[in-house]
Amino acid sequence: MDAAVRAVLAAVLAVVVAGAAVGPAASAFYPILPIERGAFNYDPRPGLGVDGYWAWEDYPYYVPLKRPVVVVAAEDVVSANFTGPVTLTVQTPVGSYERILLRVDVWLESSVPGRPAVQYDRPLWVWVDGAPALIGTTVQRFNHTAFQDVTFLYPLLVGGGQANVTVALPNWNLPAWGLTGVFHVRVTILYYPGPKPAWVPDYVIPLWVNPGWGVARTVLTPDNPVAWQVVSLPRGTYRVLLLLYTEGASYDEFFYYMIPPDRYVIVRANGSIVAFAQPYPYMYTGSLNPLLWRPVPGVRTLSFEPHVIDLTPVLGLIAPTSNLTVEVYNQLRYWNIFAALLVYADEESIAFYRLLDYNVTGPNRQESTQAIGSYDNVTVYNYTLAYSTMALEASTLIVLAKYWGLPQVAIANGYMENTMRATQIYDDAGVWSNLTLEQHWVYEANISLPWKKVVFREEWEGYLDSKYGFIIDVELPENPEEYPVTGNFTLYTQLYQSLRIDRSPWPFTETHRALEESVDAEAFINGTIMMISPTAGIITGITGTYGENNKTITAWEEGRRVNFHFERVLRGWNEWPEWAILEDRVRVEYG
Repeated sequence: MDAAVRAVLAAVLAVVVAGAAVGPAASAFYPILPIERGAFNYDPRPGLGVDGYWAWEDYPYYVPLKRPVVVVAAEDVVSANFTGPVTLTVQTPVGSYERILLRVDVWLESSVPGRPAVQYDRPLWVWVDGAPALIGTTVQRFNHTAFQDVTFLYPLLVGGGQANVTVALPNWNLPAWGLTGVFHVRVTILYYPGPKPAWVPDYVIPLWVNPGWGVARTVLTPDNPVAWQVVSLPRGTYRVLLLLYTEGASYDEFFYYMIPPDRYVIVRANGSIVAFAQPYPYMYTGSLNPLLWRPVPGVRTLSFEPHVIDLTPVLGLIAPTSNLTVEVYNQLRYWNIFAALLVYADEESIAFYRLLDYNVTGPNRQESTQAIGSYDNVTVYNYTLAYSTMALEASTLIVLAKYWGLPQVAIANGYMENTMRATQIYDDAGVWSNLTLEQHWVYEANISLPWKKVVFREEWEGYLDSKYGFIIDVELPENPEEYPVTGNFTLYTQLYQSLRIDRSPWPFTETHRALEESVDAEAFINGTIMMISPTAGIITGITGTYGENNKTITAWEEGRRVNFHFERVLRGWNEWPEWAILEDRVRVEYG
């Protein structure tokens, strides 16, 4: 393994702390840690309380001040050594609901009596009738809770029929390596009574379905870089949205530290590009330094934000039937892609489509790497991604013809653009690196339907400024059979990360949503380590630790009888094995 590769691998080392800790208390449903109620872990809105949870991901948007109808989709899904997803059938309620949330409560228990429950952060995925509902990760210790708005799955979740809820948490229980943790997952669906949103889809079509699992999940690898699925749209389709989640794995979990760092998830219809998205660099609770996230997780770590892209302007390329493919530009190892089409249709009409305008540019990029100095025979490099960008403009004419009356004509215009810039100063010994990453992407659609004008804009801005120093005194073997190997390490990390999303309007509720979330974190740790692979290790001894994380969330939602503001300021601290929430201020305001 050359020094440059080792430097990158060392930089993105994910570790699990195997020291002593107090395990969670037993409970009929989920364990509650001894945290005092009121000041911390508090959300006054019905169904959203997170008292007693070690870590949590807020739901920062509006919910009615009404007691929700609670449907338990999965009481206790246990994951020790993963063999496949678990699917349960639930009875959906009848009635009218203005907001539907999916909630996951997750806790760890030890498979070895008398030993603490220790695990890596693991993926956690939930689907409804094969469509992605919540895509996220777990924490490594104790318990956590997270939420996802699934109002867009209204046709699957309401009506008195049955829905299949599928849960997957890939986990491996290896007590010999210190991994004693067994995950337990409880999934509930919260239905808030009120008027049905006007723009929930008529159909939900899962994309790139895993044939063994029967759900929307494809794994893209260098050996299998493209997934495909032939899709036939329902009769009278006049609008289509793409719901897209992305999750990098293996080395691409840390794509932002790779050279080059730009990735584009590209969707094509019969070979023509119809959508693309840059992944956001979610920081899992083992990323870079696990003490960064004790107990406060990173930006949207436990429940990712989906990309929502209006495909109506490119319906002339997609409808009525097309082969939809997905790939990742510049991928290094593998990516999980979860997607669905959200379809609006007038079944009394026959639809005809004509592409009026179509132009795609990119990926266009400019990058450079140069040696800028050396010390102790170690070379220092400056990598610059001056820009990496893609853009698409398109318009489609849609004609809806009934058996009676005059045809109705709609025109859909759209624009999308993704841009990334990055700089990284690093050495070829894996000792330290400074990284700055800027992302911006926007999706716009303007649809002149005969009965309504529809405008949708989704804009994201992501920023990451990270500094680390990492020294590991261990020789990594070329032969995988020689693992595990032991050594010493020192790791220092400092980072600032932010995400801003503006959706005007959120198409399913016709309300304007805005979110700003950031973390400012710092941590160091040193001790002994057992490497179990080139990119993962278990800390076997600790000589010094410190971690602090300051997290802020500001969000608001307005329109359609809604005027809601949410703010949270959260500060976590730890010196292993002690930890504390030093500050937690939450403000929930209904206008």
